[in-house]
Amino acid sequence: MMCPTELTGSSAPRRKHRLGIRNAMHLRSAEYWLALGEIHEALLEIEKIQRCLRKHPEVIQVAQKIKTEARLIEEEVILEPYWDRE
Repeated sequence: MMCPTELTGSSAPRRKHRLGIRNAMHLRSAEYWLALGEIHEALLEIEKIQRCLRKHPEVIQVAQKIKTEARLIEEEVILEPYWDRE
C-alpha cells in the first residue's frame, strides 16, 4: 500500500495527512493495549502503521506514551528484587 505522499508524486510541502481507517485502527488498538498495560502489544500495533505515517502527530504522541510507560515498568522491574530489604 502506498503512502499518501507517494500517491501525489509531488515533493511540495503538504498539509497534515489523515491516517486512514486501517492506520487509525492500529493507533486506537495501541492505545487500548497500553491502557491494559500490554506494552509489547501496543508496540506491535504501532509497527503495523505505514512507515511514512509514523511521523503523524497522533502516532508520535501515542508512541511517546508507550515509551514512557515502558521506561516506568523497566524501572520497577529493576527495583523490584530489593523491595523486601531494609
